[in-house]
Amino acid sequence: MQNLVERLVKGLAEVKMGEITVPEGGVHRGEVVVGQIEDPRIKVLYTYYRRNGDRVNELVEAYDKAVAETIKRPRKNHDYATCPVCLQGIEVIHECEFHKAVETVFWATVESTLDVRATITVKSGGRLSIRAGWQIVVSPSGNAKVTNSEDNNITVLGIMMMPHGDEAAPKK
Repeated sequence: MQNLVERLVKGLAEVKMGEITVPEGGVHRGEVVVGQIEDPRIKVLYTYYRRNGDRVNELVEAYDKAVAETIKRPRKNHDYATCPVCLQGIEVIHECEFHKAVETVFWATVESTLDVRATITVKSGGRLSIRAGWQIVVSPSGNAKVTNSEDNNITVLGIMMMPHGDEAAPKK
């Protein structure tokens, strides 16, 4: 079995530039365009992320069908370690965990391309999405917004970001 890094590197290498999955759908109401993906390596990562998600969904569906069939035939002395359906379930768990890691790498990569204002909005609870034309959009989720207090401090993830440099100098 390959480790996560080996699988990710191999999976990315298998994506051909002519097979890039192109995001569809325009910017939705309330979303703000905060950037655009231009780096072909990020487009490859997006393609792999989407393909892997589709594959995991298929595995979950197949597992759900297998479970539904076995429920119809209950048996005594069930051995979880050798049961094909139980082993299939463990494989699905591993694949879901791998996909979560791929998802984390993809969105962290996208975030690393953003400017400070967009990063603050995302870290304050905004949700990133990719739209047609490789546009990176952020939409508020819940109470996500950047608010400046009277003293111009911004709180993100519980960390107060204060003005510094000349703006923070005490007034005489």
